[in-house]
Amino acid sequence: MGTTTSIVAKNITDPLTDARVYGWDKAEFTDKVLSKGSCRTAFRGSITVSSGKLKGHAPTAGWVSVDGTQPCVVKIFHKGQVKQADAWRDDAHVLRVMRATATKFNDAFRVKGAKEILVADAVLAKVDTIDRGWFASNSFKFAKDDLVFVEPYLDGSWDKFFNNFGWFNPRRTITLEAFAHFSWAASGGQVLLCDLQGVRSKGSYLLTDPAICSQVEGACGPTDWGIKGQREFFMRHECSSLCNKLPRLCAVNPAAMRRTMDRGTSFTQVMSTDARARKEAADRVIRIIAAYRTPT
Repeated sequence: MGTTTSIVAKNITDPLTDARVYGWDKAEFTDKVLSKGSCRTAFRGSITVSSGKLKGHAPTAGWVSVDGTQPCVVKIFHKGQVKQADAWRDDAHVLRVMRATATKFNDAFRVKGAKEILVADAVLAKVDTIDRGWFASNSFKFAKDDLVFVEPYLDGSWDKFFNNFGWFNPRRTITLEAFAHFSWAASGGQVLLCDLQGVRSKGSYLLTDPAICSQVEGACGPTDWGIKGQREFFMRHECSSLCNKLPRLCAVNPAAMRRTMDRGTSFTQVMSTDARARKEAADRVIRIIAAYRTPT
């Protein structure tokens, strides 16, 4: 006679390639909400891994490397569940771009005293069984074969450092602001990694659920404010010794700088492009960043 619904999701796959993550058995969670954003809801659960190193598809960052059960976060869209992995591929491409940028940034800026940037990996899972308690509200109406996005549960003090439209945490973070600035410079202005959030440790940041502001509003999903989002960042970003030699966007608007900013993620309209075009765009940006020569 429980008041919650218990869900088991199996068939765990890579969100970009659909490749099966062998040895990752199941994710279990209830419909008790952990957090709720503007377009997604998150639940805390656990994932069971019997062999996390097989086939080269197993994610790493944020996950415990030993077999067994470990905590996770399961995410769904507000507007009902989705059956196709394409709905999550925007998120996965953004993570892929951020991971490539972090590798380049870490190599170039670690010697300058920057903390290491780590990017939490994620997988997709398909709902297999649903056990509704007698008094469960059934608010989310889970159904068999619904796809859910599964990320590691980040152990530590979670924080949002800045969003995708000009809000900055009063506790400014030199490394992460330099990282966002670097993403814009290294990509030739193609992307600005923003909406950075996660946990910090003594020598690193482990980040999850970022956004991209590209050159075309909505091209990278509903959190992409395009050039407007890039300008909002640079209007408020103060360069440090880490990034003061990088080129930057000239974006001075005193009236806009006086606005009170909301810390929440801001949303716009999605530009309709097919999955192949978005993959090719991400591939192109990653190649540009890989070839970038960081000023010394």
